[in-house]
Amino acid sequence: MSENEKRAERAFRQTCAYLDKRGWKYDKDEEELCIRTAVRGEDIPIPMNLKVNVEMQILQMLSTMPFEIPAERRIDGALAICETNYLLREGAFDFSTMRGNVCFRMNMSYFDSELTEGAVEKLILMTIATVERYNDRLYDVSQGKMSLEEYIKTLRN
Repeated sequence: MSENEKRAERAFRQTCAYLDKRGWKYDKDEEELCIRTAVRGEDIPIPMNLKVNVEMQILQMLSTMPFEIPAERRIDGALAICETNYLLREGAFDFSTMRGNVCFRMNMSYFDSELTEGAVEKLILMTIATVERYNDRLYDVSQGKMSLEEYIKTLRN
């Protein structure tokens, strides 16, 4: 087993230990070093997939929005996501113009370090807060309930 693989397994165990200590319910795939969990947001569930990337030595959080942006709204959706990402200090929304999927992504490096409980907690709480802050408005843009111009105004307020 390589040093990268040993560090990856340690990061995976530390993440699981944090979730266990907090009483989180989750599914894990020890072979893929992947954890799946979710929380209930104000109005929609927030799925969270944590994956340890052995080569990059990062813990990656992915939270896929429970909606797709229809083809006719994808340009506005892409621009709304670009404007949102410009304001984010950590993490980013990813968008597939081919499928219309929106996903929030945040990474945490464990290169030459240990993942502390505080680091794992920050990754989870920042993901929840960011998704909760933007998901309703991004959904509204995706459904044509809010124009791109209106969305951008809400970002500035």
